[in-house]
Amino acid sequence: MNKKLKTLGYIFLLPTLVLLFLLTKKIILFVELGHQKTIAKAKFYDSRSKYEVAVSSPDITKNDRRDLRIEMNELEHEYKLLKWDKILQFTTIKLYGVLLFFMGMILYRSRGV
Repeated sequence: MNKKLKTLGYIFLLPTLVLLFLLTKKIILFVELGHQKTIAKAKFYDSRSKYEVAVSSPDITKNDRRDLRIEMNELEHEYKLLKWDKILQFTTIKLYGVLLFFMGMILYRSRGV
């Protein structure tokens, strides 16, 4: 039984290292997405305030208001996409963490303890 566990440990060693590398990449991507999401949110709120000012101003034409509304909707869409992408990355990080935990347990048990 001990030999089987040791062999299983050697089989799981490389995938565990690869999974650790992927987890590190996902964490870095998660942090970058957080920065991008913050920037997109600021642009969206800035665009929304410009649109609200344009709606109340009599000097702005209908076409200008429409262009501002279109820009605001595009920025809102970009912000929502980044928000969901960040949620997806966080879910992937949790999944990788659970897999890494179980692979680590297999490696620990294969030491012969």
